[in-house]
Amino acid sequence: TSGALRVQFSCRAGYVLVGSNTIVCLDNGSWSGQTTHCQAQIRPYINCPTPLRVNLPLGQNSTFVKIIKPRSNMDWDKHITSVPGWGKQLQALFQFGTTTVQFTASSPTSPYIARCNVSVYVRDAEKPQIKYCPDDIEVIQLPHQKKTPVTWAEPLITDNVHVAHVFQSEKPGVFLRKGLHVINYIAADSSGNIASCQFTITVTGANEIENEP
Repeated sequence: TSGALRVQFSCRAGYVLVGSNTIVCLDNGSWSGQTTHCQAQIRPYINCPTPLRVNLPLGQNSTFVKIIKPRSNMDWDKHITSVPGWGKQLQALFQFGTTTVQFTASSPTSPYIARCNVSVYVRDAEKPQIKYCPDDIEVIQLPHQKKTPVTWAEPLITDNVHVAHVFQSEKPGVFLRKGLHVINYIAADSSGNIASCQFTITVTGANEIENEP
């Protein structure tokens, strides 16, 4: 009978079958199923823009960056994904450091995929802030003392990202001999930006004060 007539379709290499691979001749003489045809397998491509390099705004640890849309032969909305997922928005608030967004293009007519990466380098060019650096200090050493304890209020050290290292030549409460002493504070952030603070401590003997004209 006519219902026993079946036709199977296949495509040669490089093509994919769109529609049913089998159709049947119905009793009314028509063919079942939808129109079937072979479509060339399309290899997707996607090209990302060159890496982006931006500086943080003063006093900020993040900045808003727009990414140039990658070029592809695939539909952006249907067949392109990103990791992280927000990458397809092509704009975001980026923290200090390096962030890499990966885009993947997939073909609806082939098993092939293509990937590319775009890196965003957010740099910190701002040095740490040192506030309340002490004024120069003068201390009188008593006659029975060989060293005199000296203290001071330490400066406030901050950074828009992170204070990585702080060097100080002496700490409050140090015992100092007579003479001139230079005290240094040096602060560095994660990017190697450096700020410094310097003041002096002069330790004078009591008898020297009395003998001054």
